[in-house]
Amino acid sequence: MDDEVPTAVDRRLERVEALGRSGAAPCELLAELRELLRDAERASSVEEDREEVVERLRTAPHGT
Repeated sequence: MDDEVPTAVDRRLERVEALGRSGAAPCELLAELRELLRDAERASSVEEDREEVVERLRTAPHGT
């Protein structure tokens, strides 16, 4: 997995985690979480293995 290009979901997760670490305002964090869901929805519609997307979201570190 280290050789893979980060997906939109991966990049969005990193942004959400960074916002959580930096103490961003709840509305800013919520906006990113909404975008994360949209990215995940788009990814799951094009991914052959939709369960992979769900698993990445389920096992992602929770930074706040």
